Amino acid sequence: MKRLISQYLFLILGGAIIVVGMVVAIVNFWSHNPLSNRVMISAPATKEVSLTSGKHHLFYEFDSKQLDLILP
Repeated sequence: MKRLISQYLFLILGGAIIVVGMVVAIVNFWSHNPLSNRVMISAPATKEVSLTSGKHHLFYEFDSKQLDLILP
């Protein structure tokens, strides 16, 4: 029995690491659920802009790593 455990030690350890990683991912998803914690934020200076024909570059910035958004 001891020889069998020592032979498959890396497989057992690898499986334990995978299971613990999946449990941590599920707990993190439940505590920071992105589907129910969404907050609608309007842009502070939205307005219509008349553009002429040609090539234009549009930029939109956001922070996807921010989990705890506190609004005033």
